[in-house]
Amino acid sequence: MTPEDAREPTRYVARDTPGCAITPGARTAGSYNWTIKCDAGMRGAGKARFAGKTLESEIRTNVDFQGFKMEILTATKGRRLGPCAAK
Repeated sequence: MTPEDAREPTRYVARDTPGCAITPGARTAGSYNWTIKCDAGMRGAGKARFAGKTLESEIRTNVDFQGFKMEILTATKGRRLGPCAAK
Protein backbone atom coordinates (compact mmCIF):
# COMPACT_ATOMS: atom_id res chain seq x y z
CA MET A 1 0.00 0.00 0.00
CA THR A 2 1.33 3.38 -0.94
CA PRO A 3 1.06 6.53 1.21
CA GLU A 4 -1.54 7.78 -1.30
CA ASP A 5 -3.60 4.60 -0.77
CA ALA A 6 -3.48 5.13 2.99
CA ARG A 7 -4.80 8.69 2.60
CA GLU A 8 -7.57 7.65 0.18
CA PRO A 9 -8.84 4.08 0.83
CA THR A 10 -11.07 4.01 -2.27
CA ARG A 11 -7.79 3.66 -4.23
CA TYR A 12 -7.44 0.04 -3.06
CA VAL A 13 -11.05 -0.96 -2.36
CA ALA A 14 -12.30 -2.70 -5.52
CA ARG A 15 -10.09 -0.57 -7.74
CA ASP A 16 -9.76 -3.40 -10.25
CA THR A 17 -13.49 -4.20 -10.41
CA PRO A 18 -14.99 -2.77 -13.60
CA GLY A 19 -18.64 -1.74 -13.44
CA CYS A 20 -18.53 -1.00 -9.71
CA ALA A 21 -19.00 2.34 -7.99
CA ILE A 22 -17.71 3.05 -4.51
CA THR A 23 -19.35 5.69 -2.34
CA PRO A 24 -17.24 6.92 0.56
CA GLY A 25 -18.88 6.97 3.98
CA ALA A 26 -17.87 8.10 7.44
CA ARG A 27 -14.16 8.53 8.05
CA THR A 28 -12.24 9.04 11.26
CA ALA A 29 -8.55 8.95 12.13
CA GLY A 30 -8.87 5.21 12.81
CA SER A 31 -11.61 3.98 10.46
CA TYR A 32 -13.18 4.32 7.04
CA ASN A 33 -16.60 3.17 5.77
CA TRP A 34 -17.89 2.82 2.21
CA THR A 35 -20.62 1.25 0.12
CA ILE A 36 -20.22 -0.48 -3.22
CA LYS A 37 -22.72 -1.06 -6.02
CA CYS A 38 -21.93 -3.01 -9.18
CA ASP A 39 -23.71 -3.35 -12.52
CA ALA A 40 -23.85 -7.15 -12.09
CA GLY A 41 -26.37 -6.95 -9.21
CA MET A 42 -23.93 -6.76 -6.33
CA ARG A 43 -24.26 -4.32 -3.42
CA GLY A 44 -22.40 -4.10 -0.18
CA ALA A 45 -20.75 -2.13 2.57
CA GLY A 46 -17.33 -2.20 4.11
CA LYS A 47 -15.34 -0.86 7.01
CA ALA A 48 -11.60 -0.64 7.55
CA ARG A 49 -10.01 0.02 10.94
CA PHE A 50 -6.46 1.32 11.37
CA ALA A 51 -4.59 1.05 14.67
CA GLY A 52 -0.87 1.64 14.91
CA LYS A 53 0.73 -0.88 12.57
CA THR A 54 -2.40 -2.97 11.96
CA LEU A 55 -5.33 -2.88 9.54
CA GLU A 56 -8.56 -4.87 9.71
CA SER A 57 -11.36 -4.71 7.18
CA GLU A 58 -14.71 -6.33 6.59
CA ILE A 59 -16.84 -6.19 3.46
CA ARG A 60 -20.35 -7.64 3.31
CA THR A 61 -21.82 -7.99 -0.16
CA ASN A 62 -25.14 -9.27 -1.43
CA VAL A 63 -25.32 -10.71 -4.92
CA ASP A 64 -28.50 -11.31 -6.92
CA PHE A 65 -27.48 -12.95 -10.19
CA GLN A 66 -30.00 -14.68 -12.47
CA GLY A 67 -32.28 -15.43 -9.52
CA PHE A 68 -29.54 -16.77 -7.26
CA LYS A 69 -28.96 -14.82 -4.08
CA MET A 70 -25.82 -14.98 -2.03
CA GLU A 71 -24.23 -13.05 0.84
CA ILE A 72 -20.44 -12.83 0.95
CA LEU A 73 -18.33 -11.77 3.92
CA THR A 74 -14.70 -10.87 3.23
CA ALA A 75 -12.51 -10.13 6.24
CA THR A 76 -8.84 -9.17 6.23
CA LYS A 77 -6.19 -8.53 8.85
CA GLY A 78 -2.77 -7.11 8.21
CA ARG A 79 0.20 -5.67 10.01
CA ARG A 80 3.20 -3.67 8.95
CA LEU A 81 6.31 -5.80 8.70
CA GLY A 82 8.72 -3.00 7.87
CA PRO A 83 9.78 -0.82 4.97
CA CYS A 84 9.56 -2.14 1.43
CA ALA A 85 12.73 -2.98 -0.44
CA ALA A 86 13.93 -0.23 -2.77
CA LYS A 87 13.07 -0.73 -6.43
